[in-house]
Amino acid sequence: SGLTGVTSISMNASHTCAIADTKAWCWGNGSEGRLGTGTTENSTTPVEVTGFPLGMGVSGIAAGSVHTCAVVGAAAELYCWGNTSYGIGTGGTAAAWPARVNLTGVTLLESGRTHTCAVADSGLSCFGTGSSGQLGTGNAGNSTVPVKVTALAGKTVTALSLGNLSTCALTEGGTPWCWGYNYYGQAGDGTNVPVTTPKVVTGFH
Repeated sequence: SGLTGVTSISMNASHTCAIADTKAWCWGNGSEGRLGTGTTENSTTPVEVTGFPLGMGVSGIAAGSVHTCAVVGAAAELYCWGNTSYGIGTGGTAAAWPARVNLTGVTLLESGRTHTCAVADSGLSCFGTGSSGQLGTGNAGNSTVPVKVTALAGKTVTALSLGNLSTCALTEGGTPWCWGYNYYGQAGDGTNVPVTTPKVVTGFH
C-alpha cells in the first residue's frame, strides 16, 4: 500500500523490495537488516531505504534470501545490504544500511539465495556464497567482493537468472549458459555433478 509509480519489483524467501518514483522500498522480514532501514525489525508495509547518497535515484533492485542489492545514481553504482553469510560484495559480511560495492555501470542485477551477480562496466561479476560453484569462477569458494566470470569475458550478457545455488545467463544471439549446483541436472549439461564454470546448455530443438 502507498506506492505509486512502481517501475521494478523483486521478491525472495520472506521479503519484497520495489522501486517507486526512483526510491527503494522494502517490506516483510527485516532480520539481518535485509530491509535496509538500519534495523532488524519486520514491516507489513513498505519502508523507504534511505541510506543512499543524497539525490541518487534507484534504477534496479534485487532481493536475495537474506540480503538486497540496488543500482543507484547516474553512474549505475551497486549498493547492497543484509547478510549473505559470506559477503554482500563490500568485503564485509553484513550491513543493515546500504553499503557500496565496487561496481559501476551496472545494467543487469539478480540475486539468488545468498549470492548476487551483476553485469557492469567490467563484465559479469558475482559474489557471496560459492559452495556449489554458483559464482562461476572455476572453484567452489565464497567471495565477499565481486569476482569476474572470466569464462564469459568478451560476451554480451543479456539476461540473468539466479536460483538457490545455481546461476544461468543468456548471451547475445540467444545462447544459454548455466553453472553451480547440479544435483538434479539444473545446469543442463547432461550430468549431475557441480559445474563451477559456465557451460552452454545444449539440446534445444
